[in-house]
Amino acid sequence: MLRVQTDGRHYLVTARGTVEPLPDVALAMYRLGSGASTQDVPVQAAQFARLRVEQPRTAPATGPPSCPRSSRRRPAPR
Repeated sequence: MLRVQTDGRHYLVTARGTVEPLPDVALAMYRLGSGASTQDVPVQAAQFARLRVEQPRTAPATGPPSCPRSSRRRPAPR
């Protein structure tokens, strides 16, 4: 995980040797799962400027706009 020091953006280094921007939602999900034990590697943007930056594929940039109606209902008391 690369973190650009000047603006705090995060990039994931892929197995293909490319980097992928990680939006805030994707970063939070990554930190909950397999990225929980990873450390940020602070870099300057110029340090990885020659790498190929791909479009984000790991997760959407934002979460769903709203919850489905069925998930908002409270269970009936027993």
